[in-house]
Amino acid sequence: MDPYLPGPTVLVLLIALLLIPPHPVRAQQSSLVPKGQAEGRILPIDSIPDEVGDLSFDPSRDDPAFSVCNIHQVLQYYNTRSYYNDHKKEILAYFLNGFKEGSDRKDQDGYLTIRFIINCKGETGWFRVLELDSSYHAFHFLEKISGQLLELTKQLKGWEPAAYKDKVYDSYQYITFRIRNGKIIRFSP
Repeated sequence: MDPYLPGPTVLVLLIALLLIPPHPVRAQQSSLVPKGQAEGRILPIDSIPDEVGDLSFDPSRDDPAFSVCNIHQVLQYYNTRSYYNDHKKEILAYFLNGFKEGSDRKDQDGYLTIRFIINCKGETGWFRVLELDSSYHAFHFLEKISGQLLELTKQLKGWEPAAYKDKVYDSYQYITFRIRNGKIIRFSP
């Protein structure tokens, strides 16, 4: 028997995989389907995110004028160099100068992450906010903090789209603020 050819068991499995039709995707409870309406329902494939964490347009919070150039190819922030990595000092100065602190924020400690898409034209949109306390539990900062940081992020201009081999792409980006006593003490990436 040739060592480079698959054995009979492997051949049977391969043939079975080719002949058995794929099963329809059954909905599990998720944010895509209202509670109680998911069980046993078949979802169209394009209603399921390609990757964990993919963003999709939400008419209740997203600007309808913003669009991605290729919804099926939005690169992750770590796939390419971006404007952000090359200008971190300028962006930090922008937030520190624009952020208004207040004396009523002493109990405001944790992490606030703003995730968004930079499209192939360098425009930003589809902003999402995730807030955690210092122990990484769900937490809601005062609107004076979260709303202000979200607005500053939305107003930040000059993003360059991701580029690879002379082609531009849409990409995800995020900014995480470490907040202590209502003040920005650092941010990443």
